[in-house]
Amino acid sequence: MLNIDAVEATRLLWETYRPYEIWYAFAAAGVVSLVGTPIFTQRSKRWKAARSVGGHDTDAHPFSRREAN
Repeated sequence: MLNIDAVEATRLLWETYRPYEIWYAFAAAGVVSLVGTPIFTQRSKRWKAARSVGGHDTDAHPFSRREAN
């Protein structure tokens, strides 16, 4: 085999495969969620307010496209 002890094997695997890098993806997802949640909250409040203005049924959601009849 490699003729190395457990500490050296651990160091070899740690340096070769860099398992800590998976946490970068989790951290990035957390940061995006942290920033995106308040932005979404504010926009959803605006969509709700825009929908109720005027008393008629308009869809203020930006991803919804309704054809006028």
